[in-house]
Amino acid sequence: MTELERILKETLDAQTKELGERIDRHQERLDIQNRELMETKLKLAELRQRQEDSEQHLMRLSTVYDSLKPLLEKLNSSLNAR
Repeated sequence: MTELERILKETLDAQTKELGERIDRHQERLDIQNRELMETKLKLAELRQRQEDSEQHLMRLSTVYDSLKPLLEKLNSSLNAR
């Protein structure tokens, strides 16, 4: 192997190693971002479920209010008549 071939081989090996390390660092960052994204998706799903639960609770309260409203009006009328 000539001196030039040796230098080229060492340079190529060094660049290959450097590129491999850069790829590893990028993969680590992608893995972290993927985990963060999954956590965010889970939190969003939980918030959506809580919102749905709240909406159902509000609908039940609205139904109760609608059914009590006539009685409240009668009671109010009776109290005002006194």
